[in-house]
Amino acid sequence: MSVFIPNILPLCARKEAALVYQLYSLVRDRIRGERKTEIESKRLWSRLFKSVCDAPVTSALLVAILVAHVVKVSFFSDAPWTSLAVYVPDAKDQILSANALLMLTAWAHMLKASFFHHHWLHLFSNATALFATGMALERRIGSAIFAGLYVASALVGYTLLVLLSAEGYAWGASEATWGVLAAFALIFSRCSVWSTVLLPPFIPIPFKATVRLALGVFFVLKLADAYLNLQGQTIQYAHFSGAAVGVCFALVWLSIKSRKC
Repeated sequence: MSVFIPNILPLCARKEAALVYQLYSLVRDRIRGERKTEIESKRLWSRLFKSVCDAPVTSALLVAILVAHVVKVSFFSDAPWTSLAVYVPDAKDQILSANALLMLTAWAHMLKASFFHHHWLHLFSNATALFATGMALERRIGSAIFAGLYVASALVGYTLLVLLSAEGYAWGASEATWGVLAAFALIFSRCSVWSTVLLPPFIPIPFKATVRLALGVFFVLKLADAYLNLQGQTIQYAHFSGAAVGVCFALVWLSIKSRKC
């Protein structure tokens, strides 16, 4: 039985928040039969196009995980998870075999599984965090470094999860998302964001704080979750390992930037 614990979804950068609201307004007006002026519509689509161009990796990842979930629901709802998720015993054998080809196969399967999610809430939490922090982070550190951060966080998190687990399946972008969140927390530590604490039963409590404080609360809640073993300690340790990769990336990037200055 899964237990829904207090959580934080960082709803960050003003640019992304404003864009989402404008898109929502456009859809709402279309449903009501109202239409914006041609100039307003062009400006909105121009902003959307610019956001996608400024953060192509994040945009591609968001589209990929949304499409993957639609494919899963449409074609794999009743099929065995083996075709989509990482089967832990097989992946562990491949990684411990010390065979380069088998290890690469296991890691490739992990990357594939990171695009699929258990259910809509699992998808929503990861997509929201990635959208809220990923686009701003990618604009700051560059697309190539961001892509490396995402892939490294996913692979390190999944590898630890597989090595610490005895059985079961694993999928989802949580490990990679934690890496992005941790890097964002260090690089944008003094920025103010709006966040929402979700308390059982699904009661949202919004608050404004610095990124450092908001994500600090988030990590404390997850540490409490791991200590109380509400959602499985191994899962949380895998998340923390993804976050550790994000911290390493952020520290290296900040160090290089300070030297250039």
